[in-house]
Amino acid sequence: PWHGASQKVKEPWDLNDCARMVTEVMDHFGIERAVGIGHSWGGMTLLRMARQWPERLAGIGLCNTPFKAADKGMAHRLFWRHRLMLLRSLYASKVRDAMFSPTSLKNIPGVSAFLRENLMLMGANQLRKVEKRVLLDTEDLSAVLSDLRMPALAINGEEDNIPAPHPVDTK
Repeated sequence: PWHGASQKVKEPWDLNDCARMVTEVMDHFGIERAVGIGHSWGGMTLLRMARQWPERLAGIGLCNTPFKAADKGMAHRLFWRHRLMLLRSLYASKVRDAMFSPTSLKNIPGVSAFLRENLMLMGANQLRKVEKRVLLDTEDLSAVLSDLRMPALAINGEEDNIPAPHPVDTK
């Protein structure tokens, strides 16, 4: 929901709705079980899916995935980042820097433009809703990690902003 050019969804929504939507897409295409790989919000969605529909996942790969709601420091940074929404290019650069390491940005030259273009499709109110639901109102999923019934791998680079918690294997 509210991602790129996706259509409007019911309000309010949360990451559990995103997990349900993944299962609906799988059902539509006749996919019983799959290996899921998610970056950031995608990884957060997969963790919810692993908790609710573990039989649908043969394994999960998590890249730069937060496992807890934003702390007070992050909430403060989001407050100021929201003030930058009037200057959408500056806002996009702050989001980019939070999501991607300098090395990733160097090695994937089109990611900055792609992110900026997609953020421009969304209004400031939509962006605030996404950040609130994904970063501020989310639940702590650290406990889910120890109960996973499928292989899981968290991929973190030295420059990543989000540390991988135990007991997930990390590379």
